[in-house]
Amino acid sequence: MICPHIKTTPEVVNYINKFNTDEELLRSGGLPTNMLDRLAFGFSDEDIKTLNPDQLHVKWHDDMDNVKWEQQKSGLSKVAWAKTINLSEPIDVVFEKNKFYIDDGHHRTYAAKILKQPLNVNLDIKMNPIITLTPKLGYDDFHRCLFKQIKNMNLNEQISRMKSIMNINEDFIKPDLSAEYLIKRIPFLKSMNNNSTDKATGFQKIIYNSNVEIMMGDEIYTFPNFNTVIEFTYSKYQIHDKFEYNFSLSFELIMTKPEGMDSFVYTALNIANNMQMKKLSYYNSFVIRDEHIPENNLNQIINDINKHFFEFEEFITEKMPANLKNPIDESIHPSEAYNDYDGLMTVIDGKRNLVFLTKVGSNRKGYTWEETIEIIKNNGLMVMEVPKNPFGAIIAYKPHAHYQAKELHDIADKYNGFLSVDATIEDSYKIGQLLEYNDKDIWDYLIKNYPKNEVMALKNNLS
Repeated sequence: MICPHIKTTPEVVNYINKFNTDEELLRSGGLPTNMLDRLAFGFSDEDIKTLNPDQLHVKWHDDMDNVKWEQQKSGLSKVAWAKTINLSEPIDVVFEKNKFYIDDGHHRTYAAKILKQPLNVNLDIKMNPIITLTPKLGYDDFHRCLFKQIKNMNLNEQISRMKSIMNINEDFIKPDLSAEYLIKRIPFLKSMNNNSTDKATGFQKIIYNSNVEIMMGDEIYTFPNFNTVIEFTYSKYQIHDKFEYNFSLSFELIMTKPEGMDSFVYTALNIANNMQMKKLSYYNSFVIRDEHIPENNLNQIINDINKHFFEFEEFITEKMPANLKNPIDESIHPSEAYNDYDGLMTVIDGKRNLVFLTKVGSNRKGYTWEETIEIIKNNGLMVMEVPKNPFGAIIAYKPHAHYQAKELHDIADKYNGFLSVDATIEDSYKIGQLLEYNDKDIWDYLIKNYPKNEVMALKNNLS
């Protein structure tokens, strides 16, 4: 098992240091729930007793609309109506999807917003703190990794003191290979989540598969979850007059034990998968005097990493006795982006880099335009306006995809702000590519909407 880095707090470190082994920690019941919540979210349900109305989100829009209708029908001004509402009783709030949602208390919320007063709340945290902190670890593995990390921190403090005494300098350096550069050289990274820091350039991706059937002997087992995890990191640090460079590409399969499978068989399958994943993974660490990796060496490393990505894709799609999603191919089928909301989710979920949205006349599954913009901002996406579009169109895109968004913007600009059905066949093909639709679906669209001779001419030009 490869343990990810888990953030800690002094409260957690002090608690873990009470135990001599991870087994002892687990037998005690692990970290208390409130401590886990504070570690994952920065607060527990006991820590928050009041919230301002502006911090709350509406989960049940019909309920809030009914409250507004009642106020209007009351014949009272908003302020006069609000003063008739008892704000002393706490409202029920749930914390999910990293937001506070009103579960019960819409009248009090609307009144408090009018009067600009805080609300007393009963908070219920619905999110799983362990999944939030480490999406691919279960309860036991999370505690084992956390225990190991904190005990290693204690050891590292002692080592650092020894290095200081012996005058050994070892300092992290901001990586000289940026995320943007690596995406250009290793295209597979494009669909992964960029979690780079000043100390390392890093990417991660989790591909979720559910109800996966595998035949073993005469039995067919259904795995509730059979997820694939990809992690890539590059780091560099200096030791006196030398530099250490580290490249790591790891693959992992995370399974949930199917009903009816013998524990011994399940364990053996896990061991076999772990061995295969380690074989497919790539690690390279070396120390040289050069401040930058020589070009020939870097080219070889990049080629090796791309090769390992290809081998992993081949293993998952052709050698695994299961129907798993291709972890590398992130093209979009039109059905996944049938409306604005689903299209936006394909970007947030890491399946593509951008989406074209319109303010008027589009299905956002009950979200207002303002709430849609808030979702975009909360997920770290950028916005590029399309001024010529009369319906207030925008392109929401990942920060590294600015030029891709600009190219789509410029095509739309040629057709008065629309991704027009009247576009040339070349522009229509480019639109499909920029929106990262499946290549087959792009050609199917062109065949249906353009003369056969134009389609054949385009194919010949591209071949």
